[in-house]
Amino acid sequence: GARLVVAWKREQCRVSPNILENCSAGMPAWDEELFGPVLATRTFKTIDEAIEESNHNDFGLGVSIMTQNFAQWEEHQFKFEEGAVFYNSIVSSHPKLPFGGVKSSGFGRELGVWGMHSFVNVQTVVRS
Repeated sequence: GARLVVAWKREQCRVSPNILENCSAGMPAWDEELFGPVLATRTFKTIDEAIEESNHNDFGLGVSIMTQNFAQWEEHQFKFEEGAVFYNSIVSSHPKLPFGGVKSSGFGRELGVWGMHSFVNVQTVVRS
């Protein structure tokens, strides 16, 4: 049922993504956490439907929401069970921001102040 909108192509060391639309539950491109040049997309009629579908699987690295109306999403953005929510952008990392997934997508955060704390051991020293 998914439709290939853009097929990947290779130019030397660069690979452009496959872009799929009309993806749904039961399709590996939708149900699995893909680490490759694939963008699986789907449209929704309601925000609640989008949240329910996004949260349905065992993964939770990030979600990308493409919208022109940020206000309608503000009260719902924390209902997503993902480590990151991106508006009008793909999920990516930035050195100043914490990055990491939830559920089977990992735990903890890397990058930013939160990530630095992951690599530091706290020691208690008491002098009497």
